Amino acid sequence: MSSKPVMPKKPCFGCPWTKDSIVEADTLRSIVEGLRKDDVHFICHKKQTEPELHDTTVVCRGYFDGEFLKRGTGNLMRIYMRLGGVTEVDFTKYDRRAKKKMMPARLWSKR
Repeated sequence: MSSKPVMPKKPCFGCPWTKDSIVEADTLRSIVEGLRKDDVHFICHKKQTEPELHDTTVVCRGYFDGEFLKRGTGNLMRIYMRLGGVTEVDFTKYDRRAKKKMMPARLWSKR
């Protein structure tokens, strides 16, 4: 990938900020509280599941569209934006793989 931070063009499947979230609502609230308290940004969960992304800073699109644009949470993200922003990339191939591996939290109780 790139040494410049990247971000998916749209939220990934399973993104905590979408209806297909892989975490429960209470967990997302805790995540957001921690982000605000520590003034940090959120790394895309795809970075954890895709080996080729391990050396790249991958910013979560759901976090960016929600928490960052609304509240500006994340000191490093503010610095990225002042230095030229974050490169948008197509994560379609990662989403296809993720849909086979992950189950959204809203479906957990239906198992």
